[in-house]
Amino acid sequence: MILLTLIVYLFAVVFTHAFCEEMRLACSDVCSEELFDGAFHEYWGSLPKSMLTLAQVTTSGVDWGEPADPLISLGIGWLFLFLLYITFYVFAVLNVVTAAFCQKAIESANIDPDSVIVRNLEARSELVARLRLFFAFLSDGVHSITASKFVRKCTDELIQAYFEGFGVESTDAQALFDLLDTDGDGLIEEREFVEGCAQLQGQARSLDLALLSNQVKNLLDPICQLLVGHQVECAMREELEGAGDGDL
Repeated sequence: MILLTLIVYLFAVVFTHAFCEEMRLACSDVCSEELFDGAFHEYWGSLPKSMLTLAQVTTSGVDWGEPADPLISLGIGWLFLFLLYITFYVFAVLNVVTAAFCQKAIESANIDPDSVIVRNLEARSELVARLRLFFAFLSDGVHSITASKFVRKCTDELIQAYFEGFGVESTDAQALFDLLDTDGDGLIEEREFVEGCAQLQGQARSLDLALLSNQVKNLLDPICQLLVGHQVECAMREELEGAGDGDL
């Protein structure tokens, strides 16, 4: 609002100054006095009137042709300046202000938890629908797909492009098949394909890294226990061998 008011004020000062100068120079001209006492004085007679006129012409409060008529008597340059103000105000300033308000509204909507949840659910539903359609195309309408057929299909550049569109790397088709075949029966069903691709798309998330760390920990715990048990057994064996050598 400060920017808008400042722009209106600066142009109003210019037009009011022009009115005052012409009024001083033409004070002896009867026709000019009638003009300045009429439309010119109504729209540009003082700084507040000039600011009101400039605000009205940009908000449809008054037809901008009416205040422009008195300016023609001052010269075509003042008319061009008036048109420049309208063009600059409408196409530049108002667009910038509107964009700022829209950006603020978008940011507020992104912060709103309910809006975020709704958008995530909509995106999830759309992704599932697209993956189901892609699986039907990949499996030729069959409810499942074998490893050999999957690998053969993945050699097609179109299929690879589809996978890339979902954020899934398909260069190693056999490894991808093993990841998607969660039950290990050698077949990928629609549910496995949709859930697997939804989980594999994009970069690794913090949850994925946490699950991987937990799985590694679960694998290392038995190994550590075996190593500790082996060390204890070796220590006991050394003690027994040492005791036997002492008795001899």
